Amino acid sequence: MRHGKRVFGVDIPAVGVPILMDGAGPRTLLESRAKEPDENLLRGSAARIPSRRMYATRHARRLTVERRVGLKYCAMRINGSMDMSSVRLALRGTLPQPVISSRSSNWTAFAVEFYRSRNIDVVTQCSYHTISVITGDNCDLYQRRNGKELCATMRNGDVIITPAGPPKHWRHDDEVEYIAVRMPPSFLQRIIDEECREAKRHPDLLDNFQTRDAHIEQLVKRLLGESMTKAYASKTYAEALATELGVHLLRNYCVANGAAAEHGYGLPIYKLRRATEFIEENLREELTLDRISEVLAMSPGHFAHAFKTTTGLAPHHYVVERRIDRAKGLLRKSELPIAEIGNRVGFRNQSHFSFAFRRATGVTPRQFRGGN
Repeated sequence: MRHGKRVFGVDIPAVGVPILMDGAGPRTLLESRAKEPDENLLRGSAARIPSRRMYATRHARRLTVERRVGLKYCAMRINGSMDMSSVRLALRGTLPQPVISSRSSNWTAFAVEFYRSRNIDVVTQCSYHTISVITGDNCDLYQRRNGKELCATMRNGDVIITPAGPPKHWRHDDEVEYIAVRMPPSFLQRIIDEECREAKRHPDLLDNFQTRDAHIEQLVKRLLGESMTKAYASKTYAEALATELGVHLLRNYCVANGAAAEHGYGLPIYKLRRATEFIEENLREELTLDRISEVLAMSPGHFAHAFKTTTGLAPHHYVVERRIDRAKGLLRKSELPIAEIGNRVGFRNQSHFSFAFRRATGVTPRQFRGGN
């Protein structure tokens, strides 16, 4: 088996060699097929071996059916009755194949996969949410979705959140390593249903092309590690990790559209997305109510009321939460002085930063860094 390098203590093959994880341990797809008997040989000399033309015809027919069925399911809102019957289509180009995948295990509600790919130019459409964490070296990544083009240099630890639904065009030339967790919208819906049994609300996950979230990064890496261990109660532990990830997404990256619909004056989803993206891009700057509402062409009072109706948080409290989360990531991952970190996330001085951080977390920035 050709090895690339080690991830979480396991030898990973080079690009394009998928691994199967099952009771027989990690093995490549070629190794697994080499151990399987040839059905034509078992049938005897009378067995007919299909020609290349027959294989090509069958393959083309299967792809046609898969595309038709897949597009039908991608157009649907997946509810609690549909679980991980996930659909992922390449509308143009070729999808990269995972190096490691949990799909051969008995995890039914979600999947985690590790990729190493280069020279990708593909338009894909998915029926499930995808949370990706970059794990390799810096790379330039292009994305186009919902008419919006984004291009950024991704760093180790950057997070990309892609909700189910509209097609996404993404492209990169350099080698990119990343972990992807895929979960159907019904997984988040079940969490909401358990908390709010009376009101059926459907969560809308917000698109986020590049953010830093140490909690997501940690959970995604732990899920990948668990998919490779096959330890006792692995499925139970993995479901607990995925549920924790789902709760974190609901708290920080989702809006329950039922809440806005009930009142009729919540923020439309496109305006909420624009507001949160503007906040993320300008955390270092002074983010006043006037400045944010101006971007949305709304009055400050109307925006503040609609934002709180939709998210449950006042704009000021949301901005502080995002600044504290960004600061946590910098404290964990960098050696920057605490005063510099406070400045980078938008606090006027170190005293103001320390006060806000302790109020939100119960510890000072120095204590938080020492404990991590």
